[in-house]
Amino acid sequence: MNSITPKPSKNFVAIDVEYANREQEICQIGLAVVQDLKITTSRCWNIQPFSNYDENYTRKHHMTEADTVDAPTLDDLWVNEIRPYFLMGQLWAHNAKSVEQRVMRKNLEEIGYNEDWLEILDSRDLYQRPDCKPNSGNGLQQCCMALGVPFDENEHHDAEYDALKCAEIVIAYAKGQQPDWNNVPKNEAELRKQSQVKHTLHLGEFEEYYANNSSGEENIIAFISSTDGKNIEQAVDIYDKGDDIKENNIANIDFSQIDIRPDNPLKGKRVVLTGLFKFKRDDIKKAFEVMGAKVTEGISGKTDAIILGTHNVGYKKIIAIEQQEAKGHHIYRIVGDNDLNALLYGEGQKFFNNK
Repeated sequence: MNSITPKPSKNFVAIDVEYANREQEICQIGLAVVQDLKITTSRCWNIQPFSNYDENYTRKHHMTEADTVDAPTLDDLWVNEIRPYFLMGQLWAHNAKSVEQRVMRKNLEEIGYNEDWLEILDSRDLYQRPDCKPNSGNGLQQCCMALGVPFDENEHHDAEYDALKCAEIVIAYAKGQQPDWNNVPKNEAELRKQSQVKHTLHLGEFEEYYANNSSGEENIIAFISSTDGKNIEQAVDIYDKGDDIKENNIANIDFSQIDIRPDNPLKGKRVVLTGLFKFKRDDIKKAFEVMGAKVTEGISGKTDAIILGTHNVGYKKIIAIEQQEAKGHHIYRIVGDNDLNALLYGEGQKFFNNK
């Protein structure tokens, strides 16, 4: 525990705030009231933001303009409905330093309220992990996992739900319960992997799934077989913006060792990249071009192979593979860094000998 973080009192209010856009305009406030270390009530308000929603934030909390078009504004609610709860005792929020403290004050100042008294304590300070950097690996879901608090990832980012979960972990701390960080993922990528296991699709199931589901791309793990003759299905983390995410960039390709033989299996082939790799995307593209391949963005009937990272893969590209396979056009699949290494350094023929 941070030495400057007060110990939770027996009576406090846990809050959570969701916002609609990059300007951090509030669209939802949730809270849970705790008395004598018991949750006695919870509330949630949908709030009409000052301007439009940004789809990047809608993807997280799934709120849209339709949810708040007829909702009251923060100015309508603050004095008589929300503020009295905030005055009931200590205020706690998970990640309050980065979100609730700053966002609440900013939005209140914009409607003319200078609430200098408003101090929101951060429950992340209560649960610093010994195996991670400060404020790393101790998100709300991770803390709940470490404390055995039930957590429904499908309810995450609903303000009332998150406020209730915050209240539960603060109560646990006040009662002296110790977290068990064993088997709790250390970062968001690992967390998604662990939580997504129940949402799985195999190649051939994507197009139908997305035709019937307008959202939820981040809740999917695919299982893709590489065409190396072993028929091993590898997990691939799906993210709807796929290639827009920066690569990991943690390793360098040894260009002195790449397979530049005149008969290397990549020569003359059209290939597509999607997802994250340990190498820089530009370096992979350069290596393929040196090997005689042509790297393209979109998948078509002329595409020979696709190279898939093991996370942040574009789901639209997987659907495109399915569509081409349905037309009888086979696309070779190389999945993950190990397959990529084999392809670059002379073992690529195994992927192209099997269909």
